[in-house]
Amino acid sequence: MKAYIDASGNSRTSDVVVLAGVAADDPIWLGFEEEWKRILQNRDPIAPYLHMNEINSKRGAFTDAKGWTDEKRGKLIMECAAFASKLDKKKFRTFFCTVDMAAHREISAKLPQPHRAQFPSCVCVRWSR
Repeated sequence: MKAYIDASGNSRTSDVVVLAGVAADDPIWLGFEEEWKRILQNRDPIAPYLHMNEINSKRGAFTDAKGWTDEKRGKLIMECAAFASKLDKKKFRTFFCTVDMAAHREISAKLPQPHRAQFPSCVCVRWSR
């Protein structure tokens, strides 16, 4: 099984942080990665990856200076979203949660020191099939 996980925001300065991820068995990833790569490379300029924060803020690989226009950024987002919407949701699982960072900091501060040192950014979740 493979999983990719990312977060938005900054755990030290943001009010909330959104954690999101996708997981699937290896054979599912193979087909996904081939098509994802095709979508990223089938454009001018080529998208080296997809990172919504960079696209929306026109930073990193997706700046105007690197040939990215609002139209090109929008088209990339739409093509990736269209592809993702067609994935078999029973085989390709997505998940996300929003963490209230003020509550997280308050609870973390109440943990005994050994636990804070061992788990500085721990978030507990429950998952079932």
